[in-house]
Amino acid sequence: MWRLAFRLTVSVALIAIVVSLVDLRVLATNLARIQLPWLVLAAALIWSTTFVSAWRWSIVIRSFGPQRERSPSYWHLWLLYWIGQFFNQLLPSGLGGDGMRMWLVRRAGLPTGSAITSVLVDRVVALTAIVLLVAATLPFAFSGPGQDTAPLWLWGVVFSCSLGIAVVAGFAGAPLPDRISGNPLVRALRRLSTDLWKVMSRPGYLLATLGASIVVQVIGSFAVYSIAQSLGVRLELLQCVALMPVVVLATAVPISIAGWGVREVAMVAVLASVGVAREDALLISVLYGGLAVATSLPGGVLWLLERRAESSAAETNLPASHNQAPDAAE
Repeated sequence: MWRLAFRLTVSVALIAIVVSLVDLRVLATNLARIQLPWLVLAAALIWSTTFVSAWRWSIVIRSFGPQRERSPSYWHLWLLYWIGQFFNQLLPSGLGGDGMRMWLVRRAGLPTGSAITSVLVDRVVALTAIVLLVAATLPFAFSGPGQDTAPLWLWGVVFSCSLGIAVVAGFAGAPLPDRISGNPLVRALRRLSTDLWKVMSRPGYLLATLGASIVVQVIGSFAVYSIAQSLGVRLELLQCVALMPVVVLATAVPISIAGWGVREVAMVAVLASVGVAREDALLISVLYGGLAVATSLPGGVLWLLERRAESSAAETNLPASHNQAPDAAE
């Protein structure tokens, strides 16, 4: 409960700080000039990332070997991913959606251990791609007057994420005493590390998953560019591609509700480096978050339909089981 309270406090506090730095009258004027066709395009782009992300997840599962035969089809995984996106937006952190994906894919036939590590490995691969993108673009992302270099805190985030990925990747072969190796958490980390290496040690799987992750980031940058165009903001597409991974990496820090607040602060900071006004940057961020929520809502409908279908199936099977009971007794 205290974690939820902490994250809610962080989100509200950061949004309040950003709002206090902008002119609300200018904000309202800019919002009134919005062009809906560009906004619809941005929503379609954000939604399209689910197809690529689900494909990456399917590749991760295929890398596990024989157990992939028990994996759902790509389209089933895509539906499960969409449901997970809904819970990512609904619950305090992305872990809620990840937990839902683990549960759903296990119910769909994947063994419990593989169901858990498939989602975690998918997350680690996506994070790795973002870190690589940020490390490559960060030296060029902050080129505005007075901001020739990226702030140290962003390099700190890059370093921390890189260190975390390295620790997870190296856990499989780390020599540990027997009393530590027997710990359930340590065994789980070893399993995660082992499954991660099934992707990382094979160039085909590694390139495919990293490539899919980069495509997701590029599509997200296109969505931000479309939102900027809907507001009439002068922002180049290449600038979006260079800057947006920085925002995504900042929102990966689990201290807020679905990235709200952190995303707004990061968006205002990075877009200011290319001359975008605070009011416009805040609107771009809020509209992006709102579209992400809107495109995830059908995932909630899919979840309700699945639950209803399960309930109907259970009610249908219940009389049959009751009817069979006297026959068994006889």
